[in-house]
Amino acid sequence: VSAASYYLVAIWIPIYMETIKDPPTAHAFAISTGVGLLMVPLTLVGGYASDFVSNKGWRIIMLTSAILLGILSPLFFQKISSNEGHSGPIAFFCTFILGFIMLMYNGAMTPFLVSQFPVDVRLSSLSLGYNTALCIFGGFTPSLATILSEKNNNATSAGYIISVLAGISVIGILISPQVQYQHDENFNGSTTDKTNAQKVIMHNDLVLENEPLPEIA
Repeated sequence: VSAASYYLVAIWIPIYMETIKDPPTAHAFAISTGVGLLMVPLTLVGGYASDFVSNKGWRIIMLTSAILLGILSPLFFQKISSNEGHSGPIAFFCTFILGFIMLMYNGAMTPFLVSQFPVDVRLSSLSLGYNTALCIFGGFTPSLATILSEKNNNATSAGYIISVLAGISVIGILISPQVQYQHDENFNGSTTDKTNAQKVIMHNDLVLENEPLPEIA
């Protein structure tokens, strides 16, 4: 849901308001630019919040954000596509709220994904999985949203795309491995202790209880 929501909220919505919606929303790209500028400092909020929680906390943030995106996206997209008075402020508000929820999801998603792979295959696993999902859902979602919005003459159906992908994300989070962490105040990143050496997934003050490292020569 991360890639789809980003491309729909940040890129597709202003194009829809300017070129697809009839009549178009006034100052569509100014609205999008204003929301984008606000999102720059708020990006730190999602990452900062994730710094204070463990694997269970990341799951809670992601689940909450995905559920909110799934519920609110069709409603907000419908508001954006309506021709009610004050459509500009309404579009700004809806885009901002969806963008903020998306940032909270992404802030927890990054450390969560890192925690799901052992060190020796982490880079290749993350690169393959993340970029494949980004290309498929980020690449084709705007086209699908355009087809659906033109067919139904509103953007509500595009919001349901996020709802479906949010549901898939919730299932994926729930069935992903439960990673257990322990606090280790003395951990300094070293794995030279042959007896207690462990594969380290998260540094700072979190150590993953995982299979032992091979014997160190």
